Amino acid sequence: MSVFYSIVYPDRVCILTDGGVYDAAGNLVATCRKVFPSPNLPFAVTCRASPADRIPEIIDSMDAWINRRADPLEKDRVLACLTPIEEFFHELGKREGTFPAEFLFAGFSKAAGPQHWLLFCHDREGVCPPFKLVHPGNDVQNGIGLTHEDLARHGISPAEIAKADFFARFGASFMAIARKKRAVMFGMSTPLHFVGGHCDLTTITEHGVTVERLCTWPDKLGRPIDPSLPMILPDGQEVAA
Repeated sequence: MSVFYSIVYPDRVCILTDGGVYDAAGNLVATCRKVFPSPNLPFAVTCRASPADRIPEIIDSMDAWINRRADPLEKDRVLACLTPIEEFFHELGKREGTFPAEFLFAGFSKAAGPQHWLLFCHDREGVCPPFKLVHPGNDVQNGIGLTHEDLARHGISPAEIAKADFFARFGASFMAIARKKRAVMFGMSTPLHFVGGHCDLTTITEHGVTVERLCTWPDKLGRPIDPSLPMILPDGQEVAA
């Protein structure tokens, strides 16, 4: 799994994810939705990892752990999840040691409003200690970073980013910019293109979680990502790369 982006606004958290899953050579082997919303809470999790096939199992096990440990009568059930999440990953780390996975948790807390947290299962250059939830600030870019200069070249200003509908209006373009950049993913040494399959926008408000498909790309399974392929919008319109 390749990238995720998250921004906290006063009334929501917005998460942008792609759909690509890759083999050790950088070939696309599958596409999938990478966000796992809670069925009962305004809360969701996404992850980038290698290999990616264990992530759904880990999240299912984490959910079961939370259900056993969190108090269902707690007024702020989102914040009540945080200690069980850390406990779960601490136990996982004791059993298995570190491994290349990076999680983003996001939710709408009754007490604190929209929030997001990072938890890494390895020590990535001192960014996050393994198996600890951290507050990363209001803006997270994980996998492939974009600068203000990158966005300005495509007509996107900092003033637009500050608006709560930024990803709804520009998310497909934002991910298309990342798609053109190369990066080194877990376990690899060669920079490659790693944004593939589709772009999803997840929005978390006090009312719950929604996931919207913003665009797709006609990427071929078994092949590396070709950033020259057009973007396809939900209405079928093709947008040249």
